Amino acid sequence: MRTKRIEITVVLMAATVLGCSIARAQTDIAGSFYEMLNGGTKTGNGTVQSSPNSQGGMMELRHIQKNPLIGYELTYGFNEANQTYAPETGNCGFQCGNAPETVKGNASQVGIDWVPTFKAGKLQAFGVAGLGFYINTPSVDIGYLNTTVRPMWVYGAGIDWGLTRRAGIRLQYRGEMFKDPNLDDRYNTTGQFVHASLPMVGFYFTL
Repeated sequence: MRTKRIEITVVLMAATVLGCSIARAQTDIAGSFYEMLNGGTKTGNGTVQSSPNSQGGMMELRHIQKNPLIGYELTYGFNEANQTYAPETGNCGFQCGNAPETVKGNASQVGIDWVPTFKAGKLQAFGVAGLGFYINTPSVDIGYLNTTVRPMWVYGAGIDWGLTRRAGIRLQYRGEMFKDPNLDDRYNTTGQFVHASLPMVGFYFTL
């Protein structure tokens, strides 16, 4: 009789643990607005390049498995990404005769990230680490302008704050690193890395 009670207790404990694990599994879609802070002017190879800060939006499709340390997401972001090029004084070589130019453009970014999480009540903290591509496209079609595609490294962290059982607010910070986009063939690429900061706010909906 005692053995049977122990077996029943073990079964109930296992069911409870399994139920908690299943409750942790989550798939959601989110939309966020961000400010992209580009980190100032870069200089290299006779070129001075700068990009103003800009605003954009990002969509995320995220899945957290039963183990909260195993999560992943697909992301797509879009923002204005103008670039200004000018010769570097005293070190510009054949570029010295080029007039400074601002190339208007837009950037798309796609990525896949690892997302570990920790949940406490209505708050769920998460981290982000992943890879992707930063794609910068000029707004006009001129012969010496071109689209650039740069590999991108992503990291960050944030908090989901549940408002209802299926929806809530997502606050996060992301950092992105990629090489300067060279949209203008008349200028050498600087070869420098952009380290962009993206404070973000948005909403998520559980599927």
